[in-house]
Amino acid sequence: MSDTQTISCACPNCGKVFQLDASMLGRKGRCDSCQTKFLIEESPHPQVQAPAPVPQLASGKSSGGLGLTVVALLIAGGAGYYFMNRDALAPSESSSGPAKTVEAVPADLVEGSSAEKVVDMKGQTGPALPPLEKSFPVVKSFKDLDIRQYLNTYPNVHMGWMPSKPEQADEARGWGHHLGPLGVRVRPYVPQHQNRPAFAANVPDCLRGQDGRLALTAAEVVTIAPGSPAEGQLQEGDLIIGIEGEMLKSGSKYRPDWEFMHKDARELQLMLGEKLDQAQGRGDVRLTVMRYPNEVETVFSEEMKQADGKRELAATPVSEGDEIHLIVDKKDRNDYDHFSWLSPSLSGPSGTLDLADEAKVQPASATTGWGKVTRGADLTGKAIAEPCLSVHGDSKLVFKVPTGYDSFRTGMQATHGRGDLKAEVKIVKARQSLPVVRTQLWQGAGGNQSVGAQNFSVEIQGEGLLTLESSQFDNNIHGDGTRWCDLVIEGDYGKKSLLEMPWETISSGYGRPSVELEKPFTFQDKSYQQVLDLHAQGEVSWLLPAGTKRVSGVFIPASYGKVQPKVHLTNDALPLTGIHQQKVVELRFPIGKAGSYSATYPRDCKKTKITAARHVEWLAAQQSENGTWPRLAGYTTEGWDTSWCGLALMSSGDAKYDEQVKKAAYWVAYAGAPSEWTAERAMRLIFLSEYYLRTKDEKILAGVQAAYYQLIDVCKNDYMAGHKVNGFGYGIAGQHYGTGHLALGVALAARTPITVDQELVGNILRHAGEVCVNGTYAYGRGRRMLRDDSRRHGGGNAMVGPGILGVQIGGGHRTAVKEAVERWEASIGDGDNSHATSSLAYIFASLAMAAADEEVFLKHMQNFRYKMTIDDNWEGGFLKSAFPLDFQGGEGVTSQWIRSAGSILVLNALKHNLAITGKKELMAKEKLDSVAVSEWGGQVHSYYLRNWCLANELLGRKAPSKLAKGIERLAKLERDITLVPETKELVTQLAPELIRSIAADKSLDAMQRAYAIELLCGLNFQVSTELKGDKQVVDLNVYLPLQQLNWLEKDKESFFAASPFHLTADVIIQSDNLSKPLEFKVSSLDGFNFDMGSRKFSASTGLKNASKKEFDGAAWIRFTVGDTQITYKRPMTFNTLLVTKNEVNYRRMNLKLKTGPRAYFQSQPLVISGIAFDCMYPIETTPPVTSPIGQLVNVHEGDEVLVNVGSDNMICGTVYSLSYDKPSQVTHVPAATRTMVRGQVAGDMAAWVDHDESSATIKMEDGKAVLEYDFGKPVAINGLDVKDARAFIRVWYHDESQWVPLVWDNYSTNTNHHPVFPETKAQRWRLEFQGRDLKLKTLRFYHNPHTLMPRQPLAQSKGAKYLPPIQPE
Repeated sequence: MSDTQTISCACPNCGKVFQLDASMLGRKGRCDSCQTKFLIEESPHPQVQAPAPVPQLASGKSSGGLGLTVVALLIAGGAGYYFMNRDALAPSESSSGPAKTVEAVPADLVEGSSAEKVVDMKGQTGPALPPLEKSFPVVKSFKDLDIRQYLNTYPNVHMGWMPSKPEQADEARGWGHHLGPLGVRVRPYVPQHQNRPAFAANVPDCLRGQDGRLALTAAEVVTIAPGSPAEGQLQEGDLIIGIEGEMLKSGSKYRPDWEFMHKDARELQLMLGEKLDQAQGRGDVRLTVMRYPNEVETVFSEEMKQADGKRELAATPVSEGDEIHLIVDKKDRNDYDHFSWLSPSLSGPSGTLDLADEAKVQPASATTGWGKVTRGADLTGKAIAEPCLSVHGDSKLVFKVPTGYDSFRTGMQATHGRGDLKAEVKIVKARQSLPVVRTQLWQGAGGNQSVGAQNFSVEIQGEGLLTLESSQFDNNIHGDGTRWCDLVIEGDYGKKSLLEMPWETISSGYGRPSVELEKPFTFQDKSYQQVLDLHAQGEVSWLLPAGTKRVSGVFIPASYGKVQPKVHLTNDALPLTGIHQQKVVELRFPIGKAGSYSATYPRDCKKTKITAARHVEWLAAQQSENGTWPRLAGYTTEGWDTSWCGLALMSSGDAKYDEQVKKAAYWVAYAGAPSEWTAERAMRLIFLSEYYLRTKDEKILAGVQAAYYQLIDVCKNDYMAGHKVNGFGYGIAGQHYGTGHLALGVALAARTPITVDQELVGNILRHAGEVCVNGTYAYGRGRRMLRDDSRRHGGGNAMVGPGILGVQIGGGHRTAVKEAVERWEASIGDGDNSHATSSLAYIFASLAMAAADEEVFLKHMQNFRYKMTIDDNWEGGFLKSAFPLDFQGGEGVTSQWIRSAGSILVLNALKHNLAITGKKELMAKEKLDSVAVSEWGGQVHSYYLRNWCLANELLGRKAPSKLAKGIERLAKLERDITLVPETKELVTQLAPELIRSIAADKSLDAMQRAYAIELLCGLNFQVSTELKGDKQVVDLNVYLPLQQLNWLEKDKESFFAASPFHLTADVIIQSDNLSKPLEFKVSSLDGFNFDMGSRKFSASTGLKNASKKEFDGAAWIRFTVGDTQITYKRPMTFNTLLVTKNEVNYRRMNLKLKTGPRAYFQSQPLVISGIAFDCMYPIETTPPVTSPIGQLVNVHEGDEVLVNVGSDNMICGTVYSLSYDKPSQVTHVPAATRTMVRGQVAGDMAAWVDHDESSATIKMEDGKAVLEYDFGKPVAINGLDVKDARAFIRVWYHDESQWVPLVWDNYSTNTNHHPVFPETKAQRWRLEFQGRDLKLKTLRFYHNPHTLMPRQPLAQSKGAKYLPPIQPE
């Protein structure tokens, strides 16, 4: 090495030469010209003159007592330093002059090394760390593992809603995070969780202050993986309080200048993830832990059976704060392990406390292996004479000893003759709490707003946490709003506005706290400039700056509830002292040196490449022999997992995985069929399409074709999808995760040579853009969001991600992509937020961003560097840490494979090897340039179009000719942002004349005339009834003409005031059983909600015969719209439910209509005046549909049906009943012969030719059966009736040379989901069945001449080269 102060080195890529301090030799740097990272080595011939000496950083105190450690590189020609800024674990005592000012550049721009300087526990900058003698290898080669054991080692963290209630404390213990590079799982104890009693109950005593509240942030080590870097270093129960020389900081307290959406909710994940990323660059990690284990004394432990009788635990000493653990161990099995704790009690100076008395005491936590904890009886219900707690093994009951008790005793007995178990009683001694005291500085007067404003000015002595408390003065939450105004702190620094400072914690007894800094608030003629709105019981806390002397402000009770203000000061737990300081252990141990993510990660990042390659290799090693990755949990098949994993392997671009990918693709294509769920159906199609686009393997196309139709079956007639084929979900709302998946699947399929319905695909992609309002998707149908300039929105990424990818690939609205990108950029930090599964949200949002805008993608990924670190498991696979923003019940279904495969796709996104990772040649060259109508705007238009079509059907031949022309004009309106205004213009232009024409037609009956007029102008009278005690209540909801057509209007009231359909109405409710008629009048706009266009009226009266609960009556309705007056009588039935709701008295019509396509499950699409509308049954199931002879029938596309239909809902029509006036409208084709080629039939096949209850059973042979039909001559067929089973069915025909498969799926035939295919003419047909034996009532081919959307010939029917390598043998 040169003996001068500087060395010369050159970038190996661009050749640029740098003059550097000689101490940088052997470290890693990055060229500021080409961004290449390289090892710093001295060039033999320096080319440039050395610069001036490098200024040195002085060690000194900053305003926060922070130390700085120089860790990297001075670039020639510039004065920038790379350095690490660390918050020390205790304030620095050193001061050697002012620190030099240097440019702050994130430390991770230089990959870490073992020569890094450190900050010690006292905040002192020390010498460079010497390398550890031992290292831990980065695991890069993998074997097929025992996935069940893997999941036991790395279990899913908490799923579902985040626990809150006290009784959910056990559930909250499942909340936690993985530290993947270490091989540990931790449970956080953070301020953000303390307003949830479930979390507060679990805080260890040694982290609590004297008032029992959390006083020190920590992460408890819950599990340690065998063989992991942490094994032998950390211990279960260790409390991590610092990492890499800094105390743990949670949420917004970590890197306070780093701001993004939901930051505070991410609590410890942020710091732990980023610090571990830095540590991976060095190859070792430094942790500060409080090793303060519980002292556990086992006071009873015996194996027990019922024959052993009752056992007694004599009085055992306990102390306040101790935990009593009553444990029942099931031993080898838990059959009949019934057990009772008898007369468990505490005694002491406060008397005797019966622990079985639910009214007096509740266990801190309670688990039982079966049933529930039972008091007063054993688990069979047999009474026990003494107080008892009965449980089933495995069980643990935990009681905390309160003040005033010093002794515990209990009896115990096994209570079932076949039980064999072990009973234990353990006393867990309390650990000493921290010397942290909460001192009340001020307490104001209690009362409501009559007390008035209360000024306070309080002197502060010492530093710590300032808390403002809005207390419930009378323990009643109602009307307990409060306002804290113009809060100021004073000190050595001068004055500061408290409300402009970030708070540490905040909680509210109701609603969300809010701060207003710009809009003054006036109370009792006095104005206040800054206001915190906080509902009691609420608290907000700030960490006071050093030198604070006083706090002042104003407290105002905001409502009628009684509240009381309080101000507290809590001292800091740091520095630790006494027993807590003695329990601190400093650890440093090796971890895999995988590197640190770069400033441009995942672009130009070595760690990204290493991490992606590791996990691809791990995933590939886990593939089963048959080509699949097995389903680990939930209700889909392994096809979902296998599709994701195949995509991940392809994303690497590495040809060594080609055979594995092919094996997976052929299994997905031909080995079986998907579950009902939309997500799986879409991912199968996405994988197979991507596989074909990459390989051009024509033998896969029949599978792609089948997968296309499997996915299309979830599509509704408004081009959205819900959860699954046979379960739309959430009433009429569905879920737009299905819409997004549908759009992406069909967009990719349309790029292959298979047969697709281009018009249908185009409409699906158009709708995907309409649903994307301001860059975000709603959860399901019905969100009333205006399309505007707002972009900061949270959630919905599992929906919008795939939808926007589909738009980019298939060619939907250009503006939808633009809005989504703008929203993602404005809402950085929200990229994994979605209902049910944040994993799919993160994956799809990331992929959509990468394909649309690389720079936004990079910002997003930088923000989730912590996630990609903590979930990156040292021995392969991506894990899942807790997610605080929404319900996560779907994470158990998402599974290890999908999370890992999706993370690989994200890391490989910028390789652009797939369409879903932005491969440019697979992106749509043309997109729609118009701005899509918002989803609600589309619903408004659909409502009026549907109602006009219904009016046309209702009037039949007597409908005015101009009505059909109006319908045609409404249907042709452009679906852009002008749709609602143009719908309004057409309705107001055409409806008046149509209404006058209909009113003048005296050949129409009164109700027919009235309903048609109501439908045309949007008027609606909704009548509902309910018996409350001895009073008959009638509610009337009146919806104004033109309702919702004012949706885009700023002045909604003026819109109705200027309406050409000014409304007056009288509604009189009559019945012989009512004490008197009930009358409602509408004479003005008073009382109407102008946003919804509605007003609710309610009235009640007595009954003449109170015993008669259900009875008939009538509503006499007289209304005037514009210059047209109508009177009609609507028959009523009182207090009767129609299906599940009180809609029997709504406007319902009996019509003969045709069924639309895909009439499955709850969906019953109807063709109304030639247009297919999505209508729904009011319950989430398929009601039985019968023919005139009483037989159940399948519903076929194009069937004429008798329906009782309503149109009260803006989103879709309601089908209350559906029936047939003829047995069948399709032609059932009888076979000449039927022969079992494989398997057998038990029973008479003749039972299958109708829909009666007779049946025959197909018996499988090794899980498969094949039935051949020979019709004696070629016949045209396009469907197969099947009742009543869930079955895998594949339909084949013989083209005179070979067997050709048409369609296959797992059909739930009890919901009308049955095989439908292109009209095909052949003599011989085969049906292939898989799975269990099938008991069938119907199995018959048919030809349907009434299809509205005939299917075109499929790819496999176009030539032998497309035929798959399977046969129906």
